[in-house]
Amino acid sequence: MPRLGDELVRVLEKASRGEPLLPGDLDTIRFEGNNAESAASLVRSWAPTGDTIRVKELWADRIHWGGAIAPMIILMQVGNQTIATSTPTALNFGSSYWDVQTPQTSRAEFSVSGTSIIHKGLGIHDVYMIFGQISFDTNGTGIRIGSVRENGTSPWSDDLFHFPSQAEDWAICPFCSIIQITAIDSTGLQIYVEHTSGGNLDIVGGDITVLFLGRDIIG
Repeated sequence: MPRLGDELVRVLEKASRGEPLLPGDLDTIRFEGNNAESAASLVRSWAPTGDTIRVKELWADRIHWGGAIAPMIILMQVGNQTIATSTPTALNFGSSYWDVQTPQTSRAEFSVSGTSIIHKGLGIHDVYMIFGQISFDTNGTGIRIGSVRENGTSPWSDDLFHFPSQAEDWAICPFCSIIQITAIDSTGLQIYVEHTSGGNLDIVGGDITVLFLGRDIIG
């Protein structure tokens, strides 16, 4: 089906060359123009006031299958980090504690800086899945807590895990959570852990995967 803009340009170029316009040329423009007017009238009628259109934006990042995958970062624990009792503490993602793996190194959409996991373009309405496990050293006292924070603060409470102590070796705390960024000035995500063993307790193992799902609908 011809489009109004294309047909209008074609007819104007034809006239500029001095070529005679045929009845069909003008009929096509008239028909497409009337269609555009009808469509505009219909869309305007959808708006509550009859003349203002509000369209919600839906944005999603690229997802490639086969050799590439959705943007993600994988963190593997390589060195113990000591956590004081009853003290929420951000995991340190420095190379002494965690090995950082980005499956798509050529795109480098994720990175770490100190205690922060950074995704380029991180902002309000971004949606992430965070899953994996964190292992505390053996201790049979208290509870184990994990949470995600934005810039060091969080609207959630114990959103990763909240487990009683385990006396077995390598008390493993698995987790899986989907979070939505709520702060417009967010620059990084942090994983906070806490325990109430009554003394210092080491993080002795773990793996964390952060997967970017996309951006939620903006109202």
